[in-house]
This record gives sequence, C-alpha cells and structure tokens, in this order.
Amino acid sequence: MAHVGEQAKPVEIKDHLKISKGDLNLRLANLVEKRLLYKPARGVYAFSLPLFKEFLLREEKYSVV
Repeated sequence: MAHVGEQAKPVEIKDHLKISKGDLNLRLANLVEKRLLYKPARGVYAFSLPLFKEFLLREEKYSVV
C-alpha cells in the first residue's frame, strides 16, 4: 500500500500486489485489527501512524528478499 499512496482503494492495492480479492481482504482485515490501517471512508484504507508509509518504503529499500 505504501507504493499506492497515503490512502488507497482495495482495487488499487490488489492491482499493485497482484493478489486475489479474497487474499487482499484477509490481509487488510488483519492490518485493521492490528490498528496499522483504518478506514477513513467507505472503500478507502489509510495508514494509522504518521510517516508509516515513509518507514515502509525506507525498510523495503534495505531488505534483502
């Protein structure tokens, strides 16, 4: 989601990650439950923590997969 923006619709996230709708729904629900994401409006998800997007992008840059 960090690559999509501060707020994103599920279809944008799904298209970027190239995963199924069911898998995406499970992942989003898990992140909402952990309070890393919230829903500011219907059909929109956003990061709960300030600068979390920047942190994820910075960590991705240094991670080795």
